[in-house]
Amino acid sequence: MTRTQWDAIIVGAGPAGMAAAIELRRRKLDVLVLDRQQEPGGQVWRRAGSAPQELVGFLGGEYEEGRNMAREFQNSGAEFSAGAQVWHLLPQNAYVSIAGKSMNLRARQILIATGAMERPVPVPGWTLPGVLGAGAADVLLKSGGMTFEGPVVLCGNGPLILQTLDHLLRLKVGVSGVVLTGAATNAFKAVTKLHGIAARPLYFMHGAGMGLRGAMARVPFYPGSSAVSIAKEGGVFKVCFRSLGKERSLEGATVLLHEGIVSEQCITRL
Repeated sequence: MTRTQWDAIIVGAGPAGMAAAIELRRRKLDVLVLDRQQEPGGQVWRRAGSAPQELVGFLGGEYEEGRNMAREFQNSGAEFSAGAQVWHLLPQNAYVSIAGKSMNLRARQILIATGAMERPVPVPGWTLPGVLGAGAADVLLKSGGMTFEGPVVLCGNGPLILQTLDHLLRLKVGVSGVVLTGAATNAFKAVTKLHGIAARPLYFMHGAGMGLRGAMARVPFYPGSSAVSIAKEGGVFKVCFRSLGKERSLEGATVLLHEGIVSEQCITRL
């Protein structure tokens, strides 16, 4: 890269970074977008711009929206630098390594659009090989059309648990059960928020449908779970936990953990 001065530098080429770049280009500004990945899209729309139609069809309308935005971004005139590791920021300065070479890039404005990461919540056995974040299932599917060996034990809380379950079932991967670590009272608390469904009824139906498909497949759900621990014996995982006052356990070949997401703030803490 020979150029070092821009109107705006955007760190991150996920949904927010791409949208910002498209809008800035409409206003005739020179834009550089930096991302560690080789393609724009971030985690949510990973590889959306080049994914085969079969994968797009499998992942549904939201992923197709990502493909459309990725293509609009690529045609916007913004410069995209793949494999870029931003290691420091100062006002109007971004320090970045690309292909093993470090450089200082300058811009009138720097936008941070680094997205989110899975919330790390340690439990006994969480570092064992074969225990991964549920987001890893999403990454493998979108990056290479791969999935995990079943049966799988899903453990945690949040919408990604249901999405991962839905994908596994549609891919014919066995699921031993879903250990839900949210409070048993969460369902009752949700009743007070039902008015929000009116704003996005289709989105609610999408989520409810994923849960319903899991129930119809007779996947056991264990709400209000706590004291989760993971052990491996003879190549088989054993997940022990307490649900609704009873000690329980599930066995599987893979364990996927997820406790929601948090903002990726590493770059702002430097």
